[in-house]
Amino acid sequence: MRIDPQEGSPAMDYPEHVKTYKLFCKLAAYGIAGAVLVMVLLAVFVA
Repeated sequence: MRIDPQEGSPAMDYPEHVKTYKLFCKLAAYGIAGAVLVMVLLAVFVA
């Protein structure tokens, strides 16, 4: 994702925004991986 600070608000902290977005993406990926793991474990042990 590319952010052009020239067109945005000077009051916005763009480096912090990018850092937060990267953390969100990382946590979303871990959440999806965890859900897939739970589904696989359920399929193995319950079915």
